Amino acid sequence: MKPITFFILMALSSFAFGQNIAGTWFSLGTYETPGGTSSNLVLLPDGFFHVQWDYKGGYVDPLYGWGAYSWDGKQLILQYFNGDKQVYEIRNFSQKGFVMYYAPEGTSWNYTYKGAPVLEEWKKVRLRSESLFYQLTGQWETNGEVFKFLGDGTVFVGKTNQTGTLYNYVVYDNILQIKEITEMGDNFIFETTISDLTAKGLNMTINQNKYYYTFQGNAKLNSQETFLYTQYLNVIHRTSMSIIDGMDGVRDFIWERVDKYGNVKH
Repeated sequence: MKPITFFILMALSSFAFGQNIAGTWFSLGTYETPGGTSSNLVLLPDGFFHVQWDYKGGYVDPLYGWGAYSWDGKQLILQYFNGDKQVYEIRNFSQKGFVMYYAPEGTSWNYTYKGAPVLEEWKKVRLRSESLFYQLTGQWETNGEVFKFLGDGTVFVGKTNQTGTLYNYVVYDNILQIKEITEMGDNFIFETTISDLTAKGLNMTINQNKYYYTFQGNAKLNSQETFLYTQYLNVIHRTSMSIIDGMDGVRDFIWERVDKYGNVKH
């Protein structure tokens, strides 16, 4: 079973033990210091959470985090959908507030209760989208066809035991959309509805036809797919470095493998 999916299932079954911590909680954090941030943490009754960090002065857009949590009355574990995991000790818990202590850094934050755990509609959609996006990570197969989701917005699509084609993918609510790597904008070449997702499989509805895909574990790339994916990452890196160079006016060095004559090896 995939780690993130397993944690989500664990959160759904274990978050209710101990005192009820579901709610909307607010912390000034370092907001009172220059460049500081405040935190708005929503712990939902179904074991999922949303956090928003706001910067002092409002000159920078807020940052958002999404994931699943577990709570045993003493320890709060936040498992972000992107794989990050944070473990906090909760001190002085009451229905009015608590202290969140992070042992590795010896830091703590005071949270006060703001109200019921309520999300705006767009945040509900974003939460469902983020959850599905990361739960898709891995390999799914049906009748000789395979999807290999790499968890970073790229996926190989093709026939089993053959080299697939590399695409970009996005998820909106329960809609999976796939487009060409070089395609800009929202020109998707493939769209399907995802439903009945479990640790064993899922259904994809395409043109009103339903297909069941079974989960095969981590994405297993063949040598050609590994090469194509590595090349793709190299292009993304070079593009990012070029943008940074254009912004700061300084050319950063990019290391390349070359032969004894100085020619770049591809």
